[in-house]
Amino acid sequence: MKKRYLSTAIVGAVFVVLVAWVLLAERGRVIEKGEYFALQLADISQVQMQSNSYRYTLVRRGDEWWVTEPFEGLASTDEAKRLVESIASLKPQKRTGKNLQDPEFGLDKPVVTLTITYKGNRSAVIRLGKQSPIGQMIFATISTEPEALFLIDQFFMSTVDKDPAQMREKKLAANVKSDSVKQVVLQRTGEAVTAALVPLAQETTWRITEPRPLRADKSAVEAVITAVNGAEAVDFLPYTQENQAATGLNQPQVTATFTLQGEAPVTVYLGKQEKRSVKTSGTATPTQTEEDIVWAMRSGRSEILAMKSSLLHDLSKGLLDLRDKHIFPDLKREKINNVRVQREEGLNFSVMKSGPDWQVTAPKTGKAKASKVDDILFAVVDLQALAYPSESEASVDLEKYGLKLPQVALALGVEGRTEPISLWIGAKVPNETERYYLRTSLSNEVYEIDGALLRDLPRSLEDLLDSSSSSSGTGTPPGGPPRGGPTP
Repeated sequence: MKKRYLSTAIVGAVFVVLVAWVLLAERGRVIEKGEYFALQLADISQVQMQSNSYRYTLVRRGDEWWVTEPFEGLASTDEAKRLVESIASLKPQKRTGKNLQDPEFGLDKPVVTLTITYKGNRSAVIRLGKQSPIGQMIFATISTEPEALFLIDQFFMSTVDKDPAQMREKKLAANVKSDSVKQVVLQRTGEAVTAALVPLAQETTWRITEPRPLRADKSAVEAVITAVNGAEAVDFLPYTQENQAATGLNQPQVTATFTLQGEAPVTVYLGKQEKRSVKTSGTATPTQTEEDIVWAMRSGRSEILAMKSSLLHDLSKGLLDLRDKHIFPDLKREKINNVRVQREEGLNFSVMKSGPDWQVTAPKTGKAKASKVDDILFAVVDLQALAYPSESEASVDLEKYGLKLPQVALALGVEGRTEPISLWIGAKVPNETERYYLRTSLSNEVYEIDGALLRDLPRSLEDLLDSSSSSSGTGTPPGGPPRGGPTP
């Protein structure tokens, strides 16, 4: 009974916490005692700031904040929130009966003048003067009480008196994140590919849906998303038709569209690639450096961004880049229980799993080197296509690829399968180093693979046999063409 009551109490406590969280989220931030304006962040619609060093105007547009003066550009979400929150939660100390014209306060020529618009068309002007000799406070006036003197924490001044360039959103598309993207469409000249999250066998996984259904390489798709999420501008241009044409964004090289969970789709456009002199920040003395950049735009954002040119490489992906190139995506190493290899040159051999060990069964018998067999199995299981030369061919000319009389034939016995999986390695790919044609018994396709599997095959019997094991018997001699093995 006690356990049942304890479980009920825990469930009840969790429910109360969830309800409180939902109510707090709907209500917004908690208004604290002493706040002058006592506003929610959404109550503030515009902020204008004029100081001895800077000036800017910030305007709310939906859920975003935009700098509209001295330039037009999206504001950083974090910077805008910090600014608006400092205004909404302002806690000044009020003094009455003071002569506001007293030079001690510095309010005749304020250091900062801040005009805020809130709750529709209501407005207030905050003027910040000199620093108080006592404490870290600034003398101020607020237009809603023109006769009163206020003392405001000087941190407020450092928050609002800021270079508008630092308040600019440098991220190209901060809301494009791996946990929110449901679909990616990449378009470049002559090619378009779509990858989407698809429910499959009790899990949701990335699949290529266009131009045809294929397995997707999850890491490749997520690398595209990560590249966009992390991309930051190094420079900006105002959005005009002239600038759009000059940067090649009227005819983009790459267009990437991301469908998001619960949000509007985001489209990124990449234009010309060029060198540009860019101001470096974060140092005592800003300098100009030459950068390779690519011009970019994002849907819903009326400005042109100069991005590091690596973004063009990261988004210039086609079907071959995004598809899963594993030739045996479902093959598990631990399910393979025997291997037979026949080839024109080199050792012909067979090995069979015996408990935790592998035994050589031909051309002689004995314990096999576990590391050598593991090298072969890992190479087979991780075998990936570098290209698909016959994918669009109605019928395959095996002789064209050296697969009519292959140089190597492998047969894999796999637990749960009545027939072995066969692989045939044919001719070397012309004008390529260590690249070969391959075909399997599971498909009529021809693949191009690297030479790793060939390099992992043992060169001699001594290379295969464990030196601590004794060997006896005879079998197929090493060398010579494949005999009795699988044929294409």
